[in-house]
Amino acid sequence: MSNILIVGNVYKDVYLRLDERQNHFERDTDSDWLDLQFNGSTYPFFRRTSIYSGAAVALEICSHFDLQAHISGNELQMKQGQLTHHGAPDTYRYLLCRESTSAIIPSSQQPPTRWQTPDERAHWIFVDRSAVLTHHLVQAIQQYLQANSSTRLVVCANKYFPEIGRPLLDQASLIFTDDPYLLPPNTRKQVCIISDHILRFDQCVQTWHSQRLSLMTHATAYSVIATTVFAAFLQGYSPQKALLFAKINIENTTLNGSLSQQHLISLYQKEQLGHINLHMLAASLFAPNKKILAVTKPITDLDEHLSGVILDNNDQNDITHLISHGIIPGIRIDQGLTNFSNSEETYPLGIENLPKQLDQYYDQGIRFAKWQAVLKLSEITPTILAIEKNCDLLARYAKMCQHAYLVPIVEIQIARDANCTTKQYDTTAERVLDCLLSRMQAIGVDLEACGIIFTRI
Repeated sequence: MSNILIVGNVYKDVYLRLDERQNHFERDTDSDWLDLQFNGSTYPFFRRTSIYSGAAVALEICSHFDLQAHISGNELQMKQGQLTHHGAPDTYRYLLCRESTSAIIPSSQQPPTRWQTPDERAHWIFVDRSAVLTHHLVQAIQQYLQANSSTRLVVCANKYFPEIGRPLLDQASLIFTDDPYLLPPNTRKQVCIISDHILRFDQCVQTWHSQRLSLMTHATAYSVIATTVFAAFLQGYSPQKALLFAKINIENTTLNGSLSQQHLISLYQKEQLGHINLHMLAASLFAPNKKILAVTKPITDLDEHLSGVILDNNDQNDITHLISHGIIPGIRIDQGLTNFSNSEETYPLGIENLPKQLDQYYDQGIRFAKWQAVLKLSEITPTILAIEKNCDLLARYAKMCQHAYLVPIVEIQIARDANCTTKQYDTTAERVLDCLLSRMQAIGVDLEACGIIFTRI
């Protein structure tokens, strides 16, 4: 069994979920805002969660892959599947959360990473993204490598990687980075490039997206991907399979922890089969000369030309009745509309708890779902904010559906006033479709297993 020495800092992340009922949030085109006044004002939160991150992520994932690992100069351990620590973390980070977004408050002074020569020879030294490099640390690693010629080095180097760490890149057998320009010239080393939504390793490419909205930081997401690829690589999996394991792990990891190797294998097998089934299901649902019917009450007479029925609820009797007649049951899952602040424009509700609901719908026999957004067309609307917000929600919904092996149907209703012309409608619909497709492609929605509907009202 490989013995892995992880070099990095252990963080304690403290999440405070702010209470939207008692804090006044505002929104612009890109993000949510909260006006913090340092005058004794209060900003209530209703939930507090603490987790270990930084080098702890690498330790947890290595353990899940049955690899022997420990963190240099740190007592953090994995016991019975849980991280346990008897001392203080190297540093704290605080995260103020609203829905699926957060503001991170890190320490302005990061302690240098400690080096402790391991009692047993390390087969691999894994320099984690969380490592704060110093000349002393770099020299200690180099001296250890010189004294143990069979030990191999892995380096996680982001775009802020310090110049003093360059010698480690020259000696590394495997490099994880989000900045290809950091790589030594004409390098023949094994390299994994981690960028937003795209992973590349040994000529293999994999898309990814953290659709579970777990509020993990970018650094934690990077560590989950890098360590999963590394651990899978050590266990003899192919580069393509290692990347797919990383995709599955990052898309399912929550604040409660990452997935075990057995769970990853199970989801891998399910995803391979589910990808095929989604395409077959979509082909049946959108077949020529077939139609989809939306209903608000139980059906008695079933048309032979029906391919699917969108139910208003998930009544098990209705679902069973449809399946017995060879008709695909679906459901509308948005929770209605809400207005933007000081605006008549709207966006759909219900995205927050969607992943768990979709899994339940699948277990009940539902195989597709519809989500509806409404845009108002006038001389001044829809605004860029309304288009981008609605398209972002629709794309995230579609990706979540496909992750749960449901075919998503995305409906955009454009409500125009009496003064708007057909040309204005067509121009607006084209803008909205371009934005929607761009968002879908960016997060990896399979457009061949998705339905998009535009309606004019």
